[in-house]
Amino acid sequence: MSPVKGKVDQWQVEIRENAISVGPSMETSRKGVFAVGNSVFYDGKLRMIVTALGEAATAIGSITTLLYPERTKSYKH
Repeated sequence: MSPVKGKVDQWQVEIRENAISVGPSMETSRKGVFAVGNSVFYDGKLRMIVTALGEAATAIGSITTLLYPERTKSYKH
């Protein structure tokens, strides 16, 4: 099985281990482009549905911060 197929090379994102490489915010090597699920790679990646759900929540938080920095709340003690 190959999670990354099609025209992914046109997206100009870094590929690692035959998957889209993402950082802790689920952002790819291309600023503003996020990815989640079985098509992504990061150290320690587990290919499970529950992991993808967590990745989606992380990506949504990161995208919200990127698009609406003034709405992002900081929870400091």
